[in-house]
Amino acid sequence: MPGDPNLDLGLEYTGGINKPEPEQNGYVAIVDGPARNLVYVPPASLGVGGGGTPDDNSVSTIKIQNNAVTDAKLRDCSGLSVIGRSANSTGDPADIVAAGDGQVFCRNGTTIGFSSEPPLAERSSVTAPTSGTGKYWVRSDNGTDTQQRPVFTSEDARAEVLSPFPTHHKGLQTTNATITTAITYTMSDNTIISIGARFVARQASSNNMLFREVTAVYKRVGGGAATLLGAQIDGVSVTDDAAFSTTISTSTNDVLLRVTGKAATTINWEVEAWIQERALP
Repeated sequence: MPGDPNLDLGLEYTGGINKPEPEQNGYVAIVDGPARNLVYVPPASLGVGGGGTPDDNSVSTIKIQNNAVTDAKLRDCSGLSVIGRSANSTGDPADIVAAGDGQVFCRNGTTIGFSSEPPLAERSSVTAPTSGTGKYWVRSDNGTDTQQRPVFTSEDARAEVLSPFPTHHKGLQTTNATITTAITYTMSDNTIISIGARFVARQASSNNMLFREVTAVYKRVGGGAATLLGAQIDGVSVTDDAAFSTTISTSTNDVLLRVTGKAATTINWEVEAWIQERALP
């Protein structure tokens, strides 16, 4: 009851926020718990208005016991959502909504949310069973080309892990006939790599498309440059427009997956690659 700190309730003051003196009007005396202890608290802690008038629509933290809020008392949520904070910061929670079928909840950089498929960076490296300290990492990235490599220290550690996900992925757009590098892979010395690449393209203003799957093997020995071993092998290679083209080439120690568009034409590309590297015996 606000406004009269001299009011005698026949209770003993045991604590609270600043025991009020007679001249400190506006504090509220409450009975705290089964022991019927008297506690003085400022109105703000009880959800009352600035003038000391109780606000029927607010409840203070002090009046809520631990684990007392039931599901029914929690605020309503958006359909097909979870409550949380999507940003990498402290703040109020909000609804995080799954917008479509098959979406998964994951972290992408500094945010969390639902996605049609996890970002490639979230498909973490896969480590094969090994002996000693040898291990094989299947590299994954989000177009950044940060490389993780196999480390072999014993013969039986050379276990190959085949990932259902591409180890490299890049989406890009071309608007002319300039050769554009989508993926760059830098080979270590004295290694051999196998590449399975898939190129998909679609012209923005029409249904002209390209689809190509190709495999190739490259080696690098004795400090030399990366070189093709044998020939590239096309699995499927079809296109509506011969101006669309793709290549796998080399530049010193790098293996390059490249695309070439068409003059004055907007083309959207997706380039995926499964690249596995082994140290030479």
